[in-house]
Amino acid sequence: PLDDERAFEPVPRAEELKRHRDLLAQRARALAEVNRDDDRLLEEQRAIESQLVRLDAGGAVPSAEELARLRAVRDAAWAELRRTLGVARAPLADRAALADAFETALRAADAHADELRRRSEDVAKRAELALRLGDVTRARADRAIARTAAEHERAAAEAAWHALWARCGFVPQSPETMLEWLSDYGELRKLDAELAQLDEQAAALRAAQDDYRARLAAILETLGF
Repeated sequence: PLDDERAFEPVPRAEELKRHRDLLAQRARALAEVNRDDDRLLEEQRAIESQLVRLDAGGAVPSAEELARLRAVRDAAWAELRRTLGVARAPLADRAALADAFETALRAADAHADELRRRSEDVAKRAELALRLGDVTRARADRAIARTAAEHERAAAEAAWHALWARCGFVPQSPETMLEWLSDYGELRKLDAELAQLDEQAAALRAAQDDYRARLAAILETLGF
């Protein structure tokens, strides 16, 4: 309430309010910019992921990494088969199983190599998309760090704004609202000062009136009235 004693405690100056208003606006803009940038990157990420899904719709796109893995499996199967063939008493069943395993690994590696050549355009496209997706993912990770920093800075600015009004005993609203309030508060203080001055003048007039009555009564008493 306006007649509460706290209402007349020292309040922040308009210059302080404007400084905090500008800082809060700056922090809000910085956070909004980070969020807009991340939204753009998220949209780009989803577009790349959609392209990758469409690319794989006709079957997983072969890769050099998968070919290297299949060839490693083939080479391991061949090495195990050669080792077994070098053992004179190795069971025929073991040799046959190892030979089958080698042939299976060989066919898988050869088939993947053929598919890699047949879908060379898809392979190149997928590699390009994978690189772009990696770049976007790293950029979004950077934005997440930037967002956390921006949120902390905004929270610090808001805490400083509330601390500015702590001595007044109430929670402030927005800086623009409090600037209007401060203007109204100034007018109230001026009116209060004018009212106090009028009270002093009225008290002086009452004192003068009382003095006049006393003097008049003394004169009348002297005259015998």
